[in-house]
Amino acid sequence: MPNDIIYKELMLIDSISFINPVINFCAERNNYILTLDSNLEKIFKIDLNNFQRVETISLPQKISFLKGIASDNIYIYLYSENSLFRFDKIRGEIRSLINPQDRIRIADLALTQQGEIFMSDDLNNRIVYINTLGQMQTFSLSLKSLLIPSGIYFDDAKNRLWIINRAQQQIEAYLKNGNIDKIVKLPSAQFNRIFIAEPDIYVFNKMNSQISRIQDQSMIEYFIPGQKNILNFFIYDSLMLILKPNGMYLYQIDK
Repeated sequence: MPNDIIYKELMLIDSISFINPVINFCAERNNYILTLDSNLEKIFKIDLNNFQRVETISLPQKISFLKGIASDNIYIYLYSENSLFRFDKIRGEIRSLINPQDRIRIADLALTQQGEIFMSDDLNNRIVYINTLGQMQTFSLSLKSLLIPSGIYFDDAKNRLWIINRAQQQIEAYLKNGNIDKIVKLPSAQFNRIFIAEPDIYVFNKMNSQISRIQDQSMIEYFIPGQKNILNFFIYDSLMLILKPNGMYLYQIDK
């Protein structure tokens, strides 16, 4: 990465406050966001068109130690460090897909529109793949380098899997057959979330709550007022959504 990094301050457009703390969020189809309550019993559904809560989804049971949430076109997925659950909100049923005995440590998780699951397993230095039939295997990567995966993102538009490889301090993009398609260098190994909004790559360093944009091998670091305690982020058109324990904040991105 070049030594000169551009810094930009983001301006707040809108926000939502939560009565109880939340721990993570994800995008759902039709411009909705699902936010997981810290009590691990409820999910709040928020409409991005008018930025307000439209539904509260109650879980049929409390699952301890959850840290993440994801959604495809049918199910909601909830995961802890070593467990993954699939929630069918129509039937109100929760099914366990992996458990601690599988010895998988989930650093991050990505879904395809078809319901395939990719997980960064930083305990075993691998990517774990679950197909639409629920069969689990290791995703074979063509790049035979040292791998410590953290952030992971699947780009349905380009059919590519993006991985932050902390061991090599770089982002790696793979085709569905496992062949390497692109490498982007990072200035450090501390980034642990990634979001692709072509042609831009957004990365998040949770240690210092820093969100950056990479374009053409140059980096823009965003300064966000009161940026401490950022849990996660999401890009929606020319907007950036930032989640903190006390609320969700909407910022304009200068393209």
